[in-house]
Amino acid sequence: MTSKHQSEYWQNLNEDMAEFRAAHRLESKSAYNYVPARLITLPGLVLYELERRGMIESNGGHSYRPKIKAR
Repeated sequence: MTSKHQSEYWQNLNEDMAEFRAAHRLESKSAYNYVPARLITLPGLVLYELERRGMIESNGGHSYRPKIKAR
């Protein structure tokens, strides 16, 4: 991947993460709650990529939440 493509990839991924956070906030009262994927407006492959990159986490099923950082 060239640096231009890499830059575009990360920019798109960060935009997807912002969209995920907005959708999660609408459906959940807390950042600790998992939200079913069907309530999130992003395609499943985008959710998979966000999870693979460590930006979100799954409950082992089809529900997601933003990655909780350890203190």
